[in-house]
Amino acid sequence: MILKHKQNLFIVFGFLFFASAFSNQSFGQTVASNTSKPEESTATIKQLLDEVRELRLVLQKTGSTAQRAQILVERVRIQQQRVDALVKEKEAARQKIKNLEREIPRTIETAAHWERSIELAKTPTERADRERAAKDVKTDVEIYKEDLEETRELESQLNAKIRVEQIKLDELNTRLDSVEREMESSFSETEKPKGKRP
Repeated sequence: MILKHKQNLFIVFGFLFFASAFSNQSFGQTVASNTSKPEESTATIKQLLDEVRELRLVLQKTGSTAQRAQILVERVRIQQQRVDALVKEKEAARQKIKNLEREIPRTIETAAHWERSIELAKTPTERADRERAAKDVKTDVEIYKEDLEETRELESQLNAKIRVEQIKLDELNTRLDSVEREMESSFSETEKPKGKRP
């Protein structure tokens, strides 16, 4: 999307440069030609002057519009980066949730295994070690569960932020499209055929 807008602006600026140079050159040549032919009607010069003034007004308006378009292109680029960063962060949170959802059942099973093994201990030391291992694994389960809830909440917050920032991005793209249409309309006005000069 941003590349498309930049390509359009490149074409616009090229047209502005060409149109400005062409109008100045055409005006100079035509005036010189008419001043060398006194028999020609002054109406021709007047019509030419009117056309040049009109073209310059269009170019001035289009130049201002092009500046607005440049600013909007940069804002779109920055906003797109913001959205992309949030999406990347959300994807990381989603992957973490999946990992935790797989890990918690395995850890619970590990804790159950240590619980069952306690009764099979042959010495007090062995029993104490197994009780400690079971307790540590149970603690891990609680930590994982807490982490899972926090990550789910984070994912929910990121989804909300993405919706807000995407709306802003869509609005900027809409405004940029409108400016581009405005510029294209200005070009169409300059390209309309003029009445035949006397």
